[in-house]
Amino acid sequence: MGILLLPHESGFQEVLATPPPSPQGCSWVVRVGGLLMESVNKKELDEYLLGGEYEERLTEIDPDGLLWLPEHLEIEWEDD
Repeated sequence: MGILLLPHESGFQEVLATPPPSPQGCSWVVRVGGLLMESVNKKELDEYLLGGEYEERLTEIDPDGLLWLPEHLEIEWEDD
């Protein structure tokens, strides 16, 4: 049997921020303006990281630029 945590209860944010188990090859992202993680495949992750949405999300959560943001994002994928 599971438990139900409501937004005002202790531990709600921690549970919300913990991704559920995912199948191999699956990643999690939070879209711009979103609050919940979304499961994405490799192609969608590439689009998220290289299409500017990742940088936009970082700006959204850190408007003062206190987090480190690389000048040029380089991603190397291993061939499956």
